[in-house]
Amino acid sequence: MKKKSPYPFKELSPEMQDAVRKGVYCPHCGQFAKAYCRPMGSQIAKFLIRLLRAHKLYGDDRFFTSRELYPKDNKSATDGVLARHWGLIEVADATNTMGAPAGAYKLTDKGRRFVQGVEYIASHAIIYNNELLKLDGRKLIDIRDAIGKKGNYDELMREV
Repeated sequence: MKKKSPYPFKELSPEMQDAVRKGVYCPHCGQFAKAYCRPMGSQIAKFLIRLLRAHKLYGDDRFFTSRELYPKDNKSATDGVLARHWGLIEVADATNTMGAPAGAYKLTDKGRRFVQGVEYIASHAIIYNNELLKLDGRKLIDIRDAIGKKGNYDELMREV
C-alpha cells in the first residue's frame, strides 16, 4: 500500500512543486511523489448514479458505504470517492454527527445536478497526496461525456 507523503503541496519549495508535477522521489522521506491528472470517468459517474439511486430509496440525509452501493461486488473501495474533488459528494468522517462510518458518501446538490445531466464540470482534477490542487476546466463535460462509451446513461438512469 502506498504511503501518503507527509508534506502538503503548499509546504513544498517551488522547485519541489515543479518536480512533483512530473514525479520525483522525495529527498526527505524517499517516497515517490507525483501530482496526477485524474479524469472524471465512467467509473466515477456510475458510482454517482448508484448513489442517487440509494438516496431516492433511503433518503437524502443518509451516507452510504461502497459495500452498500455495490452489494454483489463486496467492494470496500471505489474510484467514486474521487468525486469529492469536484464537489459532487460529501465524505463522512469518523466524527460525523449522524454516526455514519468513515468511507461513507452522499451526493451534494451539485452532484445531484451532475447526475441529472444539468451540471457541467471540469473534465480533470489535478491531485497530489489526495489533495486537490486544481480543476482543469479547459473542457467542461456532463455526465454523458464522463460515461463515454463504457455505458449508456439512459439505461443506467432507468433504475433511478
